[in-house]
Amino acid sequence: RGMYASQKNMSLGRCTSDWCILMDSDEVFHENDADKIKRIANEATDGIYAVYFNTLHFYGGYEHLMNKCGVWKDLYEGKIYMVRNGMSIHHGAIGSDPDGHVLNDCSPIQRSNTIMSDVTMYHYGHARSKECYMKKQNTIDRRYNPLGSNCFVSIPPLLFPFVPNDRLTKFTGAHPNIMSDRISVGLDHKKIVGLYEN
Repeated sequence: RGMYASQKNMSLGRCTSDWCILMDSDEVFHENDADKIKRIANEATDGIYAVYFNTLHFYGGYEHLMNKCGVWKDLYEGKIYMVRNGMSIHHGAIGSDPDGHVLNDCSPIQRSNTIMSDVTMYHYGHARSKECYMKKQNTIDRRYNPLGSNCFVSIPPLLFPFVPNDRLTKFTGAHPNIMSDRISVGLDHKKIVGLYEN
């Protein structure tokens, strides 16, 4: 996990604008929110160091959300996605939050120095078939196994706790336009890879 934090911090160190937007490779914000983000950057007072965005977590495809389903108790529904540049704010774990951001002295950013926006981040990291999701989860669990990767035993398909649709929330909104090609090929892994190879 430290490797990912280091990579994010290297990226933050190369940000040249007044504000930095922090996104993982499986996250997209909607084009309709672009003007809101610009407005925040232009109107935020000097005492605001960070901005929370809402987060939608797609699961098992592009039609269902994990939000408010009680499946994962620690599933965040909003986090800091935007920080003011030039303050040495960097990625760092805060308590049980491995995806937090801290000030130069490694102290947490105080809530009084943040604002909650109405910008939404679309998180697609869980939008995959059971087979692909199982492969992803087993790979992650093997990598972070405290006893070492050689001691890890993969979860077999019949025992894999894939969440059924009736425990999820139906998504009724519109996806970002940039996701249209990805959604059009469904969950077929070879077709998805083909999109990015062309």
